[in-house]
Amino acid sequence: MSYFTLEDVKAHNQKDDCWIAVSDKVYDITEFLSTHPGGASILMTVAGEDASDYFYALHKPDILDTVGGKYMIGHLVDYPTPKL
Repeated sequence: MSYFTLEDVKAHNQKDDCWIAVSDKVYDITEFLSTHPGGASILMTVAGEDASDYFYALHKPDILDTVGGKYMIGHLVDYPTPKL
């Protein structure tokens, strides 16, 4: 498994090289841009960023289990863990 920082993710913010982070996982969504039901432009607004808040406001978390696995490339090493 690969590990990335948010700085690593930020370097991939173009349509031909697009990563996002959701929770503690990193996704290379470059190929997904052309098939995203909401269109590529909406994803480009969070390209190279932690898209967790945006993602969970619009989607059920289990969508990542079905669709996201194909695009997951690693984990964030600097994702803040919730305090209980």
